Parts: sequence; structure tokens; C-alpha cells
Amino acid sequence: MMVRAHFGKDIAQKVGDISIFKLFYLPSKLLIDPLIEFFRRLLGMDRRFPDSFIKSYKEKFKKRFSDLDADEVGSENYWLSVFHVNNNSVAHQRVLYTWLHLYGYARNACAAFYLSGILLIGHIYFNGGALTTLSRFHIGVLWSFSIILGLRYWILYSHYYSKAVIRAFYEQITDPKTLNQRLNADRRIRRRYFRP
Repeated sequence: MMVRAHFGKDIAQKVGDISIFKLFYLPSKLLIDPLIEFFRRLLGMDRRFPDSFIKSYKEKFKKRFSDLDADEVGSENYWLSVFHVNNNSVAHQRVLYTWLHLYGYARNACAAFYLSGILLIGHIYFNGGALTTLSRFHIGVLWSFSIILGLRYWILYSHYYSKAVIRAFYEQITDPKTLNQRLNADRRIRRRYFRP
């Protein structure tokens, strides 16, 4: 027992900082990470807000919500921005609802294609049929559409809708004079189009 423990320490010292975990993740680093990075760039998911915008946003957030720090509140950045935008501007609210409807459509279509593939498999199985080449092709097409629309749903939500919320909040907070003018115009729009 003592010999094994000493032997293990010698190996650990010889290997140095290369641990078993680093060796375990080496294929991932060499094969999967470049592939993920390629698709991130292809789908436009590598576009982040500029550092100057992030810094300015944090200042505006602190100005609007004086007792909160944008780095510490987590998802409250999103929710407080949504509530602020919805309460202060019909124009921004309509843009956000457009993105939200597109995102909801992609999500629902993804689920519909996925469930259609499952129902097709169930139909064939329970009716005693065999999976033919044509039925496999149909299932493949349905699930391919499901994957494509699921990816589109994720991109719409995480990169367009969420960023639009932050941009609308920032735009409203940046110029309070135009915000007051917009609020008055929005009140007129609400009275004109949303009469009870």
C-alpha cells in the first residue's frame, strides 16, 4: 500500500501540471471546439456588444436603478429592462413583440416537426409496418427541419430579442428629453388605438 502511494506521487510529479482531465478533454479541444467556433461565426453568434457599450450600459443601469449593480443582479438586467421598455414606449414594445412572435413561431414549428417525426414512428410501429427507406427519409426530413428551426429559435431569442431589449432600454435611458416626448406621443397613440 505504501509503495503504491509513493509510486503515484512520483508519477504525479513527473507529469507535472498535465492532469488526467486535461488529457481527457484534448480530443474535444482539437476536434469539437473548432467546429463549434466555425458554426458560431457562421450563425453570427460571436457578435457581442462592444466594451464601450457595456460600460455605458452599466452606468445607465446604475443611474436608473441606483441601489442595484448590473454585474451583481444577473438576469434582473433583462427583466428590469423589459419592464422599463414596456412601460415607457409603445414603439419599442411593438418591435420587441415582433421579435417575440418570431421566436415563438420558430419554437412552436420546431416542436411540431419533432413531434411529427415521433408520431410517424409510432404510427408505423403500432400498425405493424416496417420502417422503409421512404419512411426513414420522411423522419429524417422532419427531424432536420426540427433541428434547423430549433437552432433558429435559439438564435432569435438569445441574439436578437434579448439584445433588442437591452438596446431599447439603453436608448430610452440615454436621452430623457426625447423619452418624455415619446411618452406623450405614445399616450396619444394609446388613446387613439387602444380605446376601451
